[in-house]
Amino acid sequence: MKVFDWYQAFDKSYDFFAPRTMREAVYPEMYRFRKAYARKRERKQFTNLIYHLRKKGYIKIAHFQGEQGVLLTPRGAQKVLRARCRLAGKRKRRDGKWIMIIFDIPEKKRILRDILRQMLYQLGYEKLQGSVWISPYDVLEKTETLVRGYEIDDYVRIFLIDEIITP
Repeated sequence: MKVFDWYQAFDKSYDFFAPRTMREAVYPEMYRFRKAYARKRERKQFTNLIYHLRKKGYIKIAHFQGEQGVLLTPRGAQKVLRARCRLAGKRKRRDGKWIMIIFDIPEKKRILRDILRQMLYQLGYEKLQGSVWISPYDVLEKTETLVRGYEIDDYVRIFLIDEIITP
C-alpha cells in the first residue's frame, strides 16, 4: 500500500529530528527496536482497517495501469457525508435558546421517522424522549429544510425554548 509506505517514510524522516528522552539517547538500539516493532504493528492495523472497510462495502480495491487503488463506494460516500455532518463545527445559538422538536409520525411512515431520528442525531440533537429531541446548536434552518424536504410538516412541531429547568 503506497499510502501507508508514504506515511511511514514521513514518520521515519520526522523520527530523525524528533526529540528523545535521556533513556532513548543512552540506549539507541532499544529505541530502534521499539520503533521497528511499532511500525510493524501500525502496518497490521492499517491492513485490518482496509479489510474492515472493504468487508463493510465502504471501499473497493481497483487496478489502474498496473497499480492498486482504493475507491470509495456510494455507501462509503454516504458514510463520509454523515460523519462530516456529525463532526462539523457546531455553533451554539447566540441567544442561548434551545431548539426542541416534537414529532408524531404514523406507523405507515416508519421509514421517514427513522430517517428523521438519524438526521436529528447528525445535526447534534439529543433525545429527551422517544419523539422529543433538543439541541443548543444553531441548526434551526437545517431542521426546517429537513422537515420540508421529507414533507413531514404535519407531524412535526419545532419550538425555541429560553431555558430548560430540571427538577
